[in-house]
Amino acid sequence: VGNHVRLAQALEAAGLDLILIADGYAPGCAAASRVGFQDPRTHAILWAVPLILGTSRLGLVSTMHTTYLHPVHIARFAGHLDRMSGGRWGWNIVNSFRESEAKLFGFEALPDHDASYDAADECVRVIEALWSAAPVDHDGEHFHVHGRLAGPHPGDRPLLVSAASSARGRAFA
Repeated sequence: VGNHVRLAQALEAAGLDLILIADGYAPGCAAASRVGFQDPRTHAILWAVPLILGTSRLGLVSTMHTTYLHPVHIARFAGHLDRMSGGRWGWNIVNSFRESEAKLFGFEALPDHDASYDAADECVRVIEALWSAAPVDHDGEHFHVHGRLAGPHPGDRPLLVSAASSARGRAFA
């Protein structure tokens, strides 16, 4: 943890605006795991905490997957990270792109590419409604959410990031 905090502090001192904490749930491939590349990985939600506490201006963007995390979880994590960071936290929105992760979560295969962006669109709409602190009454194609989320809620909408490259992904972004 110490090395990562010192790196974040050095990046902040160099004038960087933000850093992205990438994340995934399963190793990319066996060869990469054998040499320790991205296995083990830092958990983007948890790893943000010491970096937030160790810096004062640097923005931190955590990866959270809309395919594997329910909107209520994402909204709640976001509210806390936004509050802890004083508004310096952002969300890297990822749906799904690794077969090994889909299988880890019990899917037979990756969800349909375009349909996963449809679900991500709905997920973001639900999260933004939850961030408003008003009761939510949502029955969608992918999510059913009813009630009000306990705070904290982000003061302003956090920075949303998407690195999508396909036509549908760019439309989502």
